[in-house]
Amino acid sequence: MKSSLERLPGSVVKLEVELTQSEFDEHREPLYREALARVEVKGFRPGAAPKALAEAAVNKEEIFSEAANRAVRASLNKLVQENCWTIIDQPEVKIEPADSGFSYKAKLVIFPEVKLRDYQEIARRAFSDSAAALASLQVTDKEVENSLNWLADSRAKTKSVNRQARNNDVVEINFTENGKEGNDRFILGRGHFLPGFEEQINGHRAGDRLNFSLKAPDDYWKKELRGRSIDFRVVVKNVLERELPEINDEFAKSLGRFTTLNDFKKSVSDGLLEEKKLKEKEKVRLAVLKEIAGRAEIDIPQVMFDKMPSKEQVSSHLVVYKIAKEQGLEPTEEEVKAEMSKYQQDRVQLDSNRFYDYIYGIIQSRKVFEFLESL
Repeated sequence: MKSSLERLPGSVVKLEVELTQSEFDEHREPLYREALARVEVKGFRPGAAPKALAEAAVNKEEIFSEAANRAVRASLNKLVQENCWTIIDQPEVKIEPADSGFSYKAKLVIFPEVKLRDYQEIARRAFSDSAAALASLQVTDKEVENSLNWLADSRAKTKSVNRQARNNDVVEINFTENGKEGNDRFILGRGHFLPGFEEQINGHRAGDRLNFSLKAPDDYWKKELRGRSIDFRVVVKNVLERELPEINDEFAKSLGRFTTLNDFKKSVSDGLLEEKKLKEKEKVRLAVLKEIAGRAEIDIPQVMFDKMPSKEQVSSHLVVYKIAKEQGLEPTEEEVKAEMSKYQQDRVQLDSNRFYDYIYGIIQSRKVFEFLESL
């Protein structure tokens, strides 16, 4: 077998392959013999017809086509193994005319080579600098207070009232939007509907009926209604007053294992601090990955752009993959299955292969960042 190759941008390889007649016959002859054995000629048992009659009945085009497929697969597999390629898209193959033997041209898209530069030094410097930032993180009294207020707000009790609705009341409505009926329950004044809607409800009581029109904003979530006038008919079904719990020791006890409000504040403060640390670590990780990818040499195939929204995302995935390969950080099957078992109840509708790949990627990224942070 003779072959020549040309490398093109986008991790594309163009091949020209020639097989001698004897090399091609290794694929064609078995098929030809099998076809002769299956030939049925009237008046003769299968396989017992005279050679000339049997050969005349054999579909030679069909045999050549199958032999060509086998020759291409075998020769491509050999070249792929010799060059340590990983093909990531369906090869384009064109069989070329030949006086003898067999020849074809092929275009392959292969997994790109990733050349990293100074990535360990980049990570060492970045994570060293971030240590000081992490140590300086604090949680203010105001942040704790805001969290307590949010928790109290989420646990408000409600009771129906016979009065006009006002902000922070819960209102229950039936409505028709451009002829489509619906119902809803929401806290008035929180911006639940499009601008202007809740102002129309404010000041009305249970049993009131309203008809009004509003223009949808240009960035309205329903694309088909953007910039259009929407006609509403609304019936206020109920108005409920919200009563927030007092933030005290009893409130803290109602939330779990806490005995005093101070205990609970301490827990909230610790949780907020941990959340800040996680966000800071994630920010540094993304910055490190971006810098490593920015200095790397990667000839990204178009097919990878088609599967991910941005060059930065593709580059980041390839960098993680390269570091994992280089440092032996690939997840084991046992690790992936153990992680998958934690999500068994939530993955009823997920394709098992895709879910496996997803978990594999999570563990691989985790291992890579743990390695980089340890430098």
